[in-house]
Amino acid sequence: MKDEGEGIDRLCDYVLGHNRPIHMRADDTVLKVVGTEPLFVRRARGYVPEPVRLPAGLDSGRQVLAVGAELKDTISVVKNGRLVTSQFLGDLDEYRNRRYFEETVEHLLKLFSVRPDCVVSDLHPDFHAVRWAERFALRARIPHLRVQHHHAHVLAALLENGVPAGTTVLGAAFDGYGYGADGSAWGAELLVADYRRFERLAHFEPVPLPGGDLAAKQPWRMALAYLLRAGICDPAAANGLAEVPAAERKAVGALIDRGSSPLSSSCGRLFDAVSAILGTAPIRNDFEAEAAMRLEAAAASGRAIRRYPFTISPPSPGSREPRRIGLTPLIRAIVADRSAGLPVADIAASFHAALARVIVRTAEIARKERGIGTVVLVGGVFLNRILLERSTKELEKSGFRVLRPVRFSPNDESISVGQAAFALAALNRRAG
Repeated sequence: MKDEGEGIDRLCDYVLGHNRPIHMRADDTVLKVVGTEPLFVRRARGYVPEPVRLPAGLDSGRQVLAVGAELKDTISVVKNGRLVTSQFLGDLDEYRNRRYFEETVEHLLKLFSVRPDCVVSDLHPDFHAVRWAERFALRARIPHLRVQHHHAHVLAALLENGVPAGTTVLGAAFDGYGYGADGSAWGAELLVADYRRFERLAHFEPVPLPGGDLAAKQPWRMALAYLLRAGICDPAAANGLAEVPAAERKAVGALIDRGSSPLSSSCGRLFDAVSAILGTAPIRNDFEAEAAMRLEAAAASGRAIRRYPFTISPPSPGSREPRRIGLTPLIRAIVADRSAGLPVADIAASFHAALARVIVRTAEIARKERGIGTVVLVGGVFLNRILLERSTKELEKSGFRVLRPVRFSPNDESISVGQAAFALAALNRRAG
């Protein structure tokens, strides 16, 4: 808030103010510690605008403006071999946040005397930041570059870890949603990537998103989608479906059966589904990732005593199509264990362990076929301490170097960082 007159008084019993006006506001930073390193949930006050030196091979004296994603947005600017990222700006579907976004762009460009050689954004055609970038590029007569969402996640971690240009890694980008290169909804992507390009090595098998955005707000919808995909039609198979009116379940089931729902490979929606199956999810999330956080909390007191199965499809001969990671065996095993009375905490812990093994198995394929020895863990799902620690431990045990965001959040706040890295590589290629 810029001042107390913007409505905050209605939310609070008391307001502690000051007689100095706020010139450029910033939220409080939120972080936790995993291992011995910070894990930023929200990077803002006290940490921005801290410049980050560019890795070898990226710096060419060019200046860049990167405008980030739609949710949990930040912007980044590059000048004189340094990258500076703004404070957390929030979700740009909110009008006040869009004004905040514009104020912050103007502030950083002026503060650091940046005259961008290009502006870079997400691929999504309907994001507010993308449309703003289009208008800015036309006014400034500079190129407008676009970067796939999950590729940007991976590149952000490469830049902050000082990985030099020309290095290829396997990026495990797990989140709720990102606009895919094919126009579909991506969200659990294993990418062979460098600063210039990426290849989709593997991804979760897509499942319906019944109701579109409603599926992210009502976890039981994803539970129903995964159960029907697994051939389980009994609503009693999921604790989280018991309180849903039968007519509503029937209508959503019909929507799935008709094939009229968009498909998604989202890892975030998988967490919603398993949380609803186990009964740890609410009928409707009160805040983003509530169902996933409840599932993580349950797993914290459990033991991974089950080795849940999954499949990774082999590529077709001569095909460059990505492998599909099938989760139907995992869902069936979870339902069977819940029906047998296995503690929810142990099922939840075993689920987390299975996802870590998915990453390790795919990494082993990348190492065997491509000689890749570095794995990057990025995306909002890796705010989950259990999954992050387990994946890191198992990967290192298998001989991989593991990188993750430390100076930035793994969430969408880091998208502008990865976009800037991509733009620098693209500008260098054109100059060469």
